[in-house]
Amino acid sequence: RDHCVTGVQTCALPICYNGSVPKKTHIIMDFDRTILDTGSLTKGMYEAVRGFGISREAWNIALADRGEENILRIERLAHNLNPRKTQHLIDALEKEVSDATWYLYPDVRPFLSFASHQAELHLLTLGDADFQRSKIEAAGINSFFTTITTTEKPKHELKNLPLSTVEHGIFINDSIQETRDMAGVYRWARHLHINREGVQLPLDFPFKSFRDLVELRVYLEELLDVQAAGKQTNPIPN
Repeated sequence: RDHCVTGVQTCALPICYNGSVPKKTHIIMDFDRTILDTGSLTKGMYEAVRGFGISREAWNIALADRGEENILRIERLAHNLNPRKTQHLIDALEKEVSDATWYLYPDVRPFLSFASHQAELHLLTLGDADFQRSKIEAAGINSFFTTITTTEKPKHELKNLPLSTVEHGIFINDSIQETRDMAGVYRWARHLHINREGVQLPLDFPFKSFRDLVELRVYLEELLDVQAAGKQTNPIPN
């Protein structure tokens, strides 16, 4: 299932009928671990249910059970923790999620403010639509994005990304595998990696990687200035 959270259809972006595409840059961002400190939110969610007698071991087991679709769903998580207290646990978890604005990385709002004045921003996130929508809305960042799309299918299998977004696109993602997969499909776009955890990158990983959005912003400022000034006619290598 694919869902457009904002109600703005992703296919609504302009495509020129003569075969050309708009020159405006599009930045397509990942959400979890790129914008939202999902690890810290998960710890907060555990603290929210620990008072119900949930041990760390039980939490880890329930958290790992994501079904055949490998998607985290609040209802299943709560039921796995304690079937007799499912609704109470759901309420506690949703209350913690409602404070998602506190789990944004500190560099997110300054980056989104800058980037939204330089390009059209799009949010593309993998996960349960209701859970992702709750986190995004609670984070209070909707207004920065032209479109917000959630999917339960691998992102590179999506068919509804508009041509203008893809061919003039900059993808920003924390996942090494997703970056590879998206680059395999959207070869004309630029793919940038965020490495907040400082993980060791594979030797054959060909994409630019940045410690955070502060470092990435410096790169984008240089890149967009070059594009705006028309100083380079050929795509800049990833």
